[in-house]
Amino acid sequence: MKATLEQIAEKIKDAKIIAAFGHQRTDCDCVASLLAFGLMCEQLGKKVELFVDSELDDRVMHLPGIEKINRTSSFKQADLLISLDNATAERLGKFRTEFMLHNNTARIDHHGNTEPYAKLDYVDSSLPANCLILKKLQKLLGVKDTPDINFLLLSGTMTDTSCFRFNSTNAKTLKIAAEMVDNLNQDYTNVVYPLFNSVSKQQRMLEAYAITNAKFFHNDEIVLSYFSQDELKKLGATIPMLSSRAHFLLDINTVKIAISVTEEEKGRFLVSYYSKGKIDISTCARAFGGGGHTGAAGCKLIGKESQVLNRLVKEAEKCLEKYNAE
Repeated sequence: MKATLEQIAEKIKDAKIIAAFGHQRTDCDCVASLLAFGLMCEQLGKKVELFVDSELDDRVMHLPGIEKINRTSSFKQADLLISLDNATAERLGKFRTEFMLHNNTARIDHHGNTEPYAKLDYVDSSLPANCLILKKLQKLLGVKDTPDINFLLLSGTMTDTSCFRFNSTNAKTLKIAAEMVDNLNQDYTNVVYPLFNSVSKQQRMLEAYAITNAKFFHNDEIVLSYFSQDELKKLGATIPMLSSRAHFLLDINTVKIAISVTEEEKGRFLVSYYSKGKIDISTCARAFGGGGHTGAAGCKLIGKESQVLNRLVKEAEKCLEKYNAE
């Protein structure tokens, strides 16, 4: 049922052993939320374990405490399970069944247009990053500021707003982020550099491949980047390595919608949609059973490669035409 953040904070205070879960195809906002939440619980004297059914992107491996994620495989003794940054129960992956069967669960999330699935369900879609909600939770829990907590929360906020470039950024975002910066106790660029200014040679080569093989539609307003399983093997790439390619394709001045598609296995495809301005790209993802934000959303599709790619582009064209007509 829908709950307040205050109600969830009380549940956390009452619990002794807590297990927190992030989402599949994880990102920095999700991972940073988990790690910061873990530090808060530890400060309260709780035993806490952190889980995610996903490979971790190389770009989050510098985050303090990253080794705590999936350090154990068991959460049988936990008296409270918490889902962080998970729009749907399905994104819990292999942890979904046990989460849904547990009698004491909570969800803290920022994805709008989603159905409640935890016993206590809190969503604040006015904030563009889950880490911003965690900052509010920190105050409700009475947890003291530490450099690591602020480093983590600012990292997640920076990535989910693309350095405050996405249209979901608002005055509340900047106010809360400024508070994090005030309490970093280190150079602000230490947060920015590893997230946006440091990539491996292989990452750059993959981005070059994505640009070279990108396909454009609708007068170059839509761009599609696709990697098949064969291409992944040929390039020695993993799915987490491809997480950022749609962002730089969206930087092309004519492009309004970017679509990145990766063949997870034969006939199964992972899809990310991104858009500029006020184009609500989440409508495209929801058309295929997914969801997300105005400027970034995702879904999964099953089918033949050519048919899947065609359907994705057609849906993007419908979204663009609706936006242009308004």
